[in-house]
Amino acid sequence: MKILYGVQGTGNGHTTRARVMAKAFAKAGVEVDYLFSGRSRDQYFDMQEFGSFQARQGLTFVTERGRVNGLKTLKNAKVCELIKDIRELNLKQYDLVMNDFEPVTAWAAKRQRYPWWA
Repeated sequence: MKILYGVQGTGNGHTTRARVMAKAFAKAGVEVDYLFSGRSRDQYFDMQEFGSFQARQGLTFVTERGRVNGLKTLKNAKVCELIKDIRELNLKQYDLVMNDFEPVTAWAAKRQRYPWWA
């Protein structure tokens, strides 16, 4: 079985959970490719567990005082790049798409009618 695992990479919580999952997948002998979105590739650190992971811009919510600021989120969003990434992500080689609040893999799976799990 081959899995694509999409991870929201704006903070470290989702990445920490993905590290635990990566160890479990490796122990079980499952082949997994990782896609992180939310920050540029050079801003990730200690990513050895994920091999040659993919990185995309994705979509990041701007929050202020515990609330999403819709206007600033829209202003900072690179919508054309997000749509391009979704359309260009080819899922044919994967048996399953797993998702941890990562928009590119989620929308690509929905668009391509792929089985996915969030």
